Amino acid sequence: MSRLIIVSKIHPRFYILGLVQILASTAAGVALTVVTPVALRLSGSVQVSGLAQTSMILGASVLTLPITRLAQRSGRNVAMALAFALATAGTAGILGAVAAEAWPLLLIFLFLLGGGTVGGLATRFAAAETVDNPVNVPVAISMILWTGTLGALLGPNLVSIFGLQTNLGPFLLLLALYVSATCLAYVGAPRKPAVAEWTRKRLSFSEILQTCCLHPRAVDGLTVTLVSHAAMVALMGMAPVHLNIENNSPTVVGLIMSAHMVAMYALSPVFGLLARQFGARFLGRAGLTSLGASAILIGASNAREPGIFAAGLALLGLGWSMGIIAGSALVSSEVSEPERGTFQGLADLTMNVSGGLASISAGLVMATWSYNLLAWVTSSLVFAVLVVIEACRYFRYKNA
Repeated sequence: MSRLIIVSKIHPRFYILGLVQILASTAAGVALTVVTPVALRLSGSVQVSGLAQTSMILGASVLTLPITRLAQRSGRNVAMALAFALATAGTAGILGAVAAEAWPLLLIFLFLLGGGTVGGLATRFAAAETVDNPVNVPVAISMILWTGTLGALLGPNLVSIFGLQTNLGPFLLLLALYVSATCLAYVGAPRKPAVAEWTRKRLSFSEILQTCCLHPRAVDGLTVTLVSHAAMVALMGMAPVHLNIENNSPTVVGLIMSAHMVAMYALSPVFGLLARQFGARFLGRAGLTSLGASAILIGASNAREPGIFAAGLALLGLGWSMGIIAGSALVSSEVSEPERGTFQGLADLTMNVSGGLASISAGLVMATWSYNLLAWVTSSLVFAVLVVIEACRYFRYKNA
């Protein structure tokens, strides 16, 4: 009942944003399943296969701030539509690169595919703008993530069901998904500029640092977002390659990746309610703890017996969901205009940059040592960051 009451208070555009999120998460699931193996097949190199995801993340990193500023000037509908349109153009280029079996071209056009990541991430802040009561911001964000459950379930399994790993099929599917997302985003996303005309300005680097000092809780949110996404990208991105190297069937790979993708979204409403009840910082701590525990589980598993491995990836998805909801809620609720729009763009930028660095590092670690070592290193870093965050909070309260 409480969930129905919460949804009834959200603008009708929220439901169109939900459809956009379904399309974006389906596309992400398809890309997650096929991009890295296709790069490996075309290049014959594990290092290059890791660069495939890195190219997407690099594209998302470069596009994040321009798309954010466009949302501030022209409205989120224009900005999100442009992001998905760039992903559409990138997918069209990928079709040509795969047909020509040219992996350098594949990497180039995967850069544009990062626009789909930017558009998908923007849906959570667009959803936050449809809420009148700030108390319900975490719930709105969590609900929009939850709508991606269907897409997360469909994406990897569409690849395995139709046996599309070795031809152009998955990229034709991506093309259709991104064209649809472009149209719906333009129609359904908020049209009002994200920042009022009289407050619209570009903050300097020093002003951003000053704002960070004034809003330590928002900085906690940025940190949780950064670490959550980096840990997830490092372990998830190389998982299909690891599973393929261990000779798991495409069906098994698809099911494992679906379990992970569904875990990223399915319990989002629960996490949103937990954030509203106990606070976003509590949820952030729980998310980082889950991420560290999942990395331990993955590190101790054997991909030839994929049950424990699948459980570890599922827990990784749950930890990511908690971290992203907590971090996004802290950024949205702790910072006022005109800084909020910049902080939201900074949150997406930190996600993409940290993901890119994690992707590059993961490929190098896996090529040089092993995927299991990558998991143990990830666990150590996540728990180290959690300790630092809690120590900083303790000293802030002690000196207050």
